[in-house]
Amino acid sequence: AGTYLHAESDEYAEYMEYGDGEDCDNSDFEGVYRWDYPTEERLCKQKLKQEPQITKTTLVSGLEIEMEAREDCPYDFPQQITDLFNEEYCMFKGDGSLNRGFEMVTAPCTLEYHREALSKLFNWDNWKDDDGNTHVKAWNTDTCGLHINLNRKSFSQAEIGKILVFINDEMNTKFINKVSGRSSEGYAKRSPKKISDGKFINFVDEKYVAVNLTHTTHIELRIFRGNVTRNGILRCLEFSYALAHYVKRCSIRISSLHYQEFLKWFNNPRIKSQYPYFNEWLVRKNYIKGGTTNRIVTNELNQAIDNVVNG
Repeated sequence: AGTYLHAESDEYAEYMEYGDGEDCDNSDFEGVYRWDYPTEERLCKQKLKQEPQITKTTLVSGLEIEMEAREDCPYDFPQQITDLFNEEYCMFKGDGSLNRGFEMVTAPCTLEYHREALSKLFNWDNWKDDDGNTHVKAWNTDTCGLHINLNRKSFSQAEIGKILVFINDEMNTKFINKVSGRSSEGYAKRSPKKISDGKFINFVDEKYVAVNLTHTTHIELRIFRGNVTRNGILRCLEFSYALAHYVKRCSIRISSLHYQEFLKWFNNPRIKSQYPYFNEWLVRKNYIKGGTTNRIVTNELNQAIDNVVNG
């Protein structure tokens, strides 16, 4: 970490106890790396074979899925998932904010690649135990969040500023709370923003905010409540992509950044078809009137609810 510690100091003893200077986390689980392990050096950008070549400006996203382990979670559960994807889609890191859990960090991927990978994960035989219960949890915890990292170079400074305003402005608070599944908290604080704020990068003291701009490679949306269901993760992911596309075509007027204007744009058959999970949620929550829900998505949602209620 670029820090010198005296061999007899308390700090050095704590460092050695934490990880003995190695990459693997001092964890109860196999395949969990230290919280500061540079996963970006191991995980390359991913796309489906039929998709266009990824360029510097292609909109790709990485997921950080925090999860707590249930009591029966196998000790090698993270390693099993890493192996499921041949170490290409995701890795696991420790996180000091979790009680007994880990963070699944994915490669930067296209939306379609994420859809296929997450379907593979949630259809995996070992995702649940013999009784149909998941080995991990996230939504019903006080510790877990879901972070979505969007490729910074796919946006202009003004477009980043629009995202800042849309997510932070008071006029959208109730909508953002509904979409994210939680209100502003210590790890995703919201405060008034201007479009001109999109030009900034290194606000080191502002990491734990709704839209984190401390990274040079991506912008981090930290607003979402933890989730370990395909429906929930894809809903948040599709919302993020939809918002990314909206800010590229809307004006810089504040009125254009009201969530109702966003919904007017979204409520178009061509656009809605691109984001079935988010569209399903909007219809179910009555944000979009007169629509029909996707039966497959609805069945998945009902199954997820049953798992929570009966699990």
